[in-house]
Amino acid sequence: MTTHGNVKDTTAAGIRSGFYDVVMPVLNQPNLEAMAEELRLAQQRGVGVMAMKSMKGLKDIDLEVAYLKKILSNPAVTTVTKGIGSFDMFEAYVQALNEPLSSAEDRALYRYAQMNRSSNCMLCDDCKQACPLGVEVSTVLRCKDYYYEQMKDVQTALSTYRDIPLEKVGSGACRFCKKCESACPNGIPIVERLMAARELFANVSRG
Repeated sequence: MTTHGNVKDTTAAGIRSGFYDVVMPVLNQPNLEAMAEELRLAQQRGVGVMAMKSMKGLKDIDLEVAYLKKILSNPAVTTVTKGIGSFDMFEAYVQALNEPLSSAEDRALYRYAQMNRSSNCMLCDDCKQACPLGVEVSTVLRCKDYYYEQMKDVQTALSTYRDIPLEKVGSGACRFCKKCESACPNGIPIVERLMAARELFANVSRG
């Protein structure tokens, strides 16, 4: 079972249902901390945890390796799903499987997480719940940040974005509301990123 929205509550519900053998939550740095209770519950009930989108925001191979060690040091986490773009990255990841997380690596991860918290979406959907129009914030940002920029998959980014009802992608009126930003636990500049997505996909469509 996996989800791209309301990750914490949905994962907990999936574990408690007794129906699923494996759950695949987003476990980036802020979510690993926020979902401590759900991870303990999964371990207690024998439900496997496959971490996805774990490296969101990490752009340095040393930090990625350190975070892989940190995730796998959690007894609830069974495995991590991660794209590997080079043999060097593959070898670094394999080596990390046989090494413990050092205190220096843990401190570096903590510093990085604190400095970059406002760019790391947890897919908690607090923003959507606070929005009077129910704008699909996490889906819009996933189209831009994940499909378009990270995966370089323009077609999937554009088709997914086009499937969102027009009134749910955000508008200029968002600049005068910003209730989503007040609700965001990470202080993400949501409106700015929504407007950037609108402009990007308008230009892609024209192109």
